Amino acid sequence: MRFSTDDVDYLRSESGAAALAAVAELELTDATRLADIAAVRARFGDRAPVLVETTLLRRRAGDKLGELGPDFQVSNWLFTDEALQQATAAPVALRRAGRLAGSDGRDVADVVVHDATCSIGTELAALHRSGVRAVGSDIDPLRLAMARHNLGAAADLCRADALHPVTRDAVVVVDPARRLGGRRRSRLDEHRPTLAELIDAYRGRDLVVKCAPGIDFGQVRRLGFDGEIEVTSYQGSVREACLWSAGLAQPGVRRRASVLDRGEEITDTEPDECPVRPAGRWIVDPDGAVVRAGLVRHYGARHGLWQLDPDIAYLSGDRLPSGVRGFEVLEQLAFDERRLRQALSALDCGALEILVRGVRVDPDALRRRLRPRGDRPLSVVITRIGSGAAGHATAFVCRPSR
Repeated sequence: MRFSTDDVDYLRSESGAAALAAVAELELTDATRLADIAAVRARFGDRAPVLVETTLLRRRAGDKLGELGPDFQVSNWLFTDEALQQATAAPVALRRAGRLAGSDGRDVADVVVHDATCSIGTELAALHRSGVRAVGSDIDPLRLAMARHNLGAAADLCRADALHPVTRDAVVVVDPARRLGGRRRSRLDEHRPTLAELIDAYRGRDLVVKCAPGIDFGQVRRLGFDGEIEVTSYQGSVREACLWSAGLAQPGVRRRASVLDRGEEITDTEPDECPVRPAGRWIVDPDGAVVRAGLVRHYGARHGLWQLDPDIAYLSGDRLPSGVRGFEVLEQLAFDERRLRQALSALDCGALEILVRGVRVDPDALRRRLRPRGDRPLSVVITRIGSGAAGHATAFVCRPSR
């Protein structure tokens, strides 16, 4: 639904807060939603849609933003659905805020950050928690009104177009809009503002731009961006690519992968001597941030692993890196469904996980055809080994480490 500034005024009022507290007591599950909404409509009339929507959005926000700290109770925040979808997960925002606090060696007291597309205030909350002085602006009066509510006394906000700078010496953080009608827009020329416009508007300034993880890195470079591209993952999912202008990047670093779950970072300045060998005891599927950042060889070199094929992201080794999930090789065979079915049956395979790279196989369709009926959970890694006429699809039947 579409909120208005009148809706925000109501939700921030004493009567609106009391109404939200009443609606929060309802289950609003699939089984009860129709009856619950009817009850809200009977009690609160035309305000029912914004009350129900806000309650549901607050429940969704808990897992995503709950780590912003005690100063920001997201259970009382205001959102639009699109703003919540684009809001950065709290651990990712806090990671960026921590880097902004000390990435260039300055004392945090000397750092000022301007979030030029502050939306509902997630990044500003993270910066505040990290002790960084920050100001925010946005062109959308509705989201600014929500940010003022969400941030309270921490808010230093104004309405402004991100393409018309309103600060001089601050580090600028920008999160271009990447959704239209609920649909993601991954192309750089579909972001609003576009990366080209932002680079031009803040030329010579310290600039941080949040982007979709699927952006074309080559296109970024062709636009004249000469800083660092950082790819960040959290809870096993690649969350974003973040562009750090040269003044904020470490010397020589062009690509970085940050795996927040393990607190691990790897950059393209590290060694990348990673040989190609047959499979050892374990197969490792590197974190998506490592793969997306093009740092598979660097990751392998760091952990004493090797590649199965120079063009495929799977790694192998005789021991697992600490805290990493891997696949212990039980059997290796040329990929053939009949032979694979026989191998799985002989190993009493039940629950089956299928990972595929470099081979055109639909894992879900293959699992249905294999029909595993045993008791032992196993994994199958299917990949191409070799290139050209010598290339062949290989299946590794494995025991997952966890």
